[in-house]
Amino acid sequence: LVAELKALQDVLGRFYDRRWEEDSNAAQPVAESMRGVASLLDKPLPSLRPPSLWVDSEEERLARSLLDACEGPGPLVLIHPGSDRETRRWFPERFAEVARELSRRRGARAVVVGSAWELPTALRIREQARPVPVWIASGRVPIGALAVLARRAALVICNNSMALHLAAAAER
Repeated sequence: LVAELKALQDVLGRFYDRRWEEDSNAAQPVAESMRGVASLLDKPLPSLRPPSLWVDSEEERLARSLLDACEGPGPLVLIHPGSDRETRRWFPERFAEVARELSRRRGARAVVVGSAWELPTALRIREQARPVPVWIASGRVPIGALAVLARRAALVICNNSMALHLAAAAER
């Protein structure tokens, strides 16, 4: 154990006295950031492949039926207001404001998704987004169908949560 702690101390010591410059204004894939950090440790990262999620035909069908229900010509915006920690959640009023503005400027259609316990938040977003229609799918969308919706959406607006990582996997 002492040898392992010493080895860890050696690595951390090398890490903390080096600096990796990252352009904070440039959008950069997480994998590139991780490669930069790994280079500080003189350790290559294994080749990374994008995450993927298998979706069964029932989840695909459910996602299609939800998309049909919120018909309209504008781009689809998926809103996932939930998070496991309250400190990570954006205010429902802000989601509503974004839905209103995207509808006004781009004719966007907003769909709120999440778990059943997030339904009160979804209803609050819909109420505060008026007169813009907001479709509620909270509590009705399993993770596979959520992945399909994220793939089809023009934009996913969410907190730091599972939905964020799912949207990244769907390249949104």
